[in-house]
Amino acid sequence: MPWKARSKAMLREEFVKEVLSKKGTKSELCRKYGISRPTGDKWIERYLKGESLDDKSKAPFKTANKISADMEQQIVAYRTNYPAIGAVKIRRMMLDEGCRDLPSASTFNNVFKRNGLIDKQESMNSTPYQHFEKDEPNDMWQADFKGHFAMGNGERCHPLNIIDDCTRFNLCSDPLPNETFDGILPSMKRIFETYGLPKVFLCDNGNPWGTVQSTGFTKFEIWLMDLGILTIHGRIHHPQTQGKEERYNRSMTRELLKQTTFKDFDDAWKKCAEYRRFYFIIIFPFTIISITIFHIHNSFSFSFIIFPFPFIFFTIFPIINSFSFPFT
Repeated sequence: MPWKARSKAMLREEFVKEVLSKKGTKSELCRKYGISRPTGDKWIERYLKGESLDDKSKAPFKTANKISADMEQQIVAYRTNYPAIGAVKIRRMMLDEGCRDLPSASTFNNVFKRNGLIDKQESMNSTPYQHFEKDEPNDMWQADFKGHFAMGNGERCHPLNIIDDCTRFNLCSDPLPNETFDGILPSMKRIFETYGLPKVFLCDNGNPWGTVQSTGFTKFEIWLMDLGILTIHGRIHHPQTQGKEERYNRSMTRELLKQTTFKDFDDAWKKCAEYRRFYFIIIFPFTIISITIFHIHNSFSFSFIIFPFPFIFFTIFPIINSFSFPFT
């Protein structure tokens, strides 16, 4: 015959019944069950009142900072509409849409967990790695193609993303028809004229940056050398070298590419530009941008703070577009 398991509630009931049937004094029975007399009195009182002998919840009766049910429903609704967007971004979106008295981002995460809106595997994948960053803007840029895919009209789209290493500011998110030097040249010239020249350009070993089979320099590397920019290639099969760029690619995939489709290149340019503005507003409310302007053989640089949102600085650049730049 197997041993009969006894819970705490069963032992407490047994103790109370022995006390009430006078199988011993209260002190003797308390010592037998290893409890104090006040504790014994508590279980006897509860038993006589017909209350449960299970442990009661230790949660406070009132929580001072508990959010209202209406607020929790709003947070859940936003998360349901934007399942790929995290607590910080959703909180920012609600603020921008006029919601007030919002809880902290950690409370948003608690709401997601309570309502089953966080995937455990996704949380583990988001564990931060040790990272590096340059001291100043334009010290180094990271560049990568997102990976091509078919649009609605059957053409292949190759999104080119370029990030400033220090600020994580997205300099370029252009949907291009190919991954060739001639294909990226207009985008590269545009961002050089807009943001200045970086000291170092970090990229992988694929086209058009460089190839693992190459024994010399690619056209892209020679072009950057002529501009005084050092090209660095990441280690093969080691995407962590371009971690910031890869993180932007992942955000773009989850928040844009999995939520919509591109009909053609006109539609792709429009949606990529909208996502880039969204990324600025949600992620970078304060951004320090260093702009270096090269004019023939002389150069000068200046920095300014974009406040409150980075899109304000787009109104500044038409003023400096009249300068000539050393592109050949």
